[in-house]
Amino acid sequence: MKNREEIVSAFKQCGLPGACLKCQYGAEREGCYAALKHDVLELLKEQPEVVRCKNCKYWQPNTEFCGRWTFGFIAHRTPPEWFCGDGEVKQDET
Repeated sequence: MKNREEIVSAFKQCGLPGACLKCQYGAEREGCYAALKHDVLELLKEQPEVVRCKNCKYWQPNTEFCGRWTFGFIAHRTPPEWFCGDGEVKQDET
């Protein structure tokens, strides 16, 4: 797999007029689009999971306060669709 910058550059150019002539995946190579698609999907798999507040174990839906980022009397309110780097998926309480 090529590095991230090469993949992103090729993806941005793919399908533009004349782009195949400059593509790192090779204008004449059979299946260049399939190879690019494969590499883009691999990059997506490397991304960390985003945990939305509404799915986080620290979030309190009745008040919309984040228990992770509430200190003493200072409470941090977050909307349900928000997220942060410290989010953890809440486990089912069954």
